[in-house]
Amino acid sequence: FELEKNNNRDIKQLYVEREMIDIKICFKWLIGEKLEIDYDIESPFQIKLYLTNVNTYEELSKFIEICNLLPPKKKKKRRRRGPIYPDENTTQREREERREEFFRSNYNDEKEYFYCEELVSIRYLTNVLKQNFTYDVLNQSDFIFIKPIKNQLGLNIYMEYDHDKIYVSGRYNKYSRILSQTPWYIKGQRKTEFSVSELFGEKINEFYQGDEYIFSSSGREDVDVRMLDIGRPFVIEVKNPKLPYHNEEEFASLEQDINNNTDKIQVRYLQEITKDQLKFFSAGEETKRKEYRCVVWISDPINQTICNKLDTLFSSNNNNNNNDDEGIVVEQQTPIRVLHRRTLATRRRSIYNLSYKVITSHILIVDIQTQAGTYVKEFIHGDFGRTNPNFGQIIGCDADILQLDVKNVLFDFPPKIERKNEPKIYN
Repeated sequence: FELEKNNNRDIKQLYVEREMIDIKICFKWLIGEKLEIDYDIESPFQIKLYLTNVNTYEELSKFIEICNLLPPKKKKKRRRRGPIYPDENTTQREREERREEFFRSNYNDEKEYFYCEELVSIRYLTNVLKQNFTYDVLNQSDFIFIKPIKNQLGLNIYMEYDHDKIYVSGRYNKYSRILSQTPWYIKGQRKTEFSVSELFGEKINEFYQGDEYIFSSSGREDVDVRMLDIGRPFVIEVKNPKLPYHNEEEFASLEQDINNNTDKIQVRYLQEITKDQLKFFSAGEETKRKEYRCVVWISDPINQTICNKLDTLFSSNNNNNNNDDEGIVVEQQTPIRVLHRRTLATRRRSIYNLSYKVITSHILIVDIQTQAGTYVKEFIHGDFGRTNPNFGQIIGCDADILQLDVKNVLFDFPPKIERKNEPKIYN
């Protein structure tokens, strides 16, 4: 469009107050009307339109040429003595004469139009002019008008569609002792054929037709550890979903499809969550508790002395002045088995409860409730004295762990959903 000349003062005032509407905003209004939708800056769906033309560089190169004639801006928080211009001997009058000479050599009339493609908004051009010209120069030319150049070479148009990320949460069970939580590589070689995240993450990503997905969970279990009960909370972040809207029946169907596809894992409570719920998921990492079941071997035959130590372990601790919520505090150095990928540090973790059942003269089943982040295997065998106190120290003999299961993650997330054909709960 072309700005009319009969109301120059009002137009100039709009520029000064920065209330002139950008061309791109007008385009959004127009395209929204054509698509029969309202333009909303908060919309999760975005359309990116790229228009390019050979003439663009030639037109905008004039502004580069103008900028080269002007002195650089003075930097903030730095005082400089003397002239700050490239040519220290150039006076203000000489600089103005150079500007006038530039206009006379390039334009027949001071009011001659600057041409610009549709890519450049009025506000952008106005800011460029204001940054590089004094108001006196603008007043001398009355005003600089802008109109789009007639496109003779044609536009190259490219469009991109993008939707905000969608977050899907639920809980998963893991029943295999040879299945890693995420793809496991050592020196570039994959160690397991599948992973927990892949068995349902790819299904969820396909459900939304996303570009890719990111898996995160409330902690992790080792390859040889099962996840039982109602499972471990997780979140799948789906990027740029093409099918972002689904109802409850579709979620129930997806959940059943995942569970019928494998016997290694199962999922429950699949649902979309908001960013606020995602913050709650992240904030609970250090405060939640976990319950474990261990099959433990001890070097000495189980006798009444060992049983008495275990029976009085928490009762004696609670009769002292210790806080019940703190339980038994253990100090754990970074375990040797993960030292190659974890920072060497000493971590304080709490054991809140411990119970046991005798199986044979040397085998116990031990149920433990711990603070999140506790290395349970190291608590049992001591990790060569790097965890103190440990189970072996408490009973007075060597101990080792034969099997480990995560019984439950005590974390109220995500909200429970009752569905038909809900997967069984194994303890």
